[in-house]
Amino acid sequence: MLEIVISGDTALGLQHLILDYNGTLACDSELLAVVKPRLDDLSRHLDIHILTADSFGKARTALAEVPCDLTVLPAEDQAAGKLRYVAQLDPSQVVYIGNGRNDRLALEVAALAIAVIQAEGRPFRPWWSPGKCPDGVSL
Repeated sequence: MLEIVISGDTALGLQHLILDYNGTLACDSELLAVVKPRLDDLSRHLDIHILTADSFGKARTALAEVPCDLTVLPAEDQAAGKLRYVAQLDPSQVVYIGNGRNDRLALEVAALAIAVIQAEGRPFRPWWSPGKCPDGVSL
């Protein structure tokens, strides 16, 4: 369990971290190098769940050594599938991180919702140096 307070608001008691895979943790289904050590750290406080359609068929292998529950959802109606997954847990204990339209419903019901954008979903050239995010993550 991880308890956090955002801007003096009521404390959130978070038990589950649910993440979209491609475009959030991976680019073209290749796990970003910084992800595994960070998920290792987070797994000490949260149950980690990763949701994907696994369009490239690489997620299971890429996440083999990551402490998580991987769920491959059917490609059709991903948004509803992700919402159902969050609903089966206690949404008031869920932090959800995603990057796409198919994450929108799950983001709406999670206690803490974080939308991200990686190189895969970026429609324009970044203002920072090509190939690098501001925190130094290679794209």
